[in-house]
Amino acid sequence: MALCKKVIAETGLSEDEFYSLLTVTGDLIDRGCKGRKVVDFCMEKKVHVVMGNHEKMLIDFSTGQNMSGPDYMKNGGRLYFSEFGSSDEEMDEMNEQIEWMKRLPYIIPYPEARNEDGRILVVSHSWLSDVDFMVPLTDIEKDKLIWNRPYSRNGGKPFEDGKISDIPGLFNVFGHCYLQEPEISKWHANLDGGVFATAWAKENKTNPLPGLDKLNMLQFPEMNIWSQETID
Repeated sequence: MALCKKVIAETGLSEDEFYSLLTVTGDLIDRGCKGRKVVDFCMEKKVHVVMGNHEKMLIDFSTGQNMSGPDYMKNGGRLYFSEFGSSDEEMDEMNEQIEWMKRLPYIIPYPEARNEDGRILVVSHSWLSDVDFMVPLTDIEKDKLIWNRPYSRNGGKPFEDGKISDIPGLFNVFGHCYLQEPEISKWHANLDGGVFATAWAKENKTNPLPGLDKLNMLQFPEMNIWSQETID
C-alpha cells in the first residue's frame, strides 16, 4: 500500500486510473502473515494478476491434485491457512479467494503497450522463455511460467551469462527469482526484490542476504522504477 501511494502521488494518476493499470507478477500469498489481505486488495481493486507458483500450489492442494501437502504447508501454506478461522463464513471467504485464483492467467500481453523499440509488454510470473502464448498453453508450458528459475537462489547471480535471452518483439516483465536490484535489459525486467527475504530467513534460521526486502514497481514504457522497503 505504501508503494502504491508513492507511485500515485508521483505520477499524478487518480487511484482509479492507477489500479486499472496495475499488474502484479503473482505470489500474493505464503510469504507473510497478510496474504489474505493482499488477495482481498487485488480482488477489490480489480488489479491484473498473473498466476504464481504459490497460487498454483494452493489450488492443487485445495483440490487434492497435490499429494505433497506437507511440503506446501512448510513452504508457506500454513501462513495463508492460519489467517482464516474455522467458521462457515471464514471458509466461504477462503473458497472465494481460491476460486478467484483459479481464474488467473499465466500470461498477460498488452499489445497496446509498446516501448520506443516497438516491443510489446508481456507480464508473467517467471521468465517467458520459449513459451508461445499465441496458442493454448500446455501443462508443461504452464509449469515453466511459474517454476522456471533462470537465476540461482544465492541472491540473484545468474546460472550462466545470457540465460535471459532476447525474445524478438517482446518486453517481458516477471518476478519469481529475487534479486538485490531490479535487472533490466532491452527485452526484460525482473522486478523481484525479495520483499519477504529477511523475515523468512530469520524464521528459518538462515542468514539473510543484504539488499533485499524491497517491493519494486516498473512504469512501462517510461521505464521508471519505484522501490519500497519492507515496513513490517
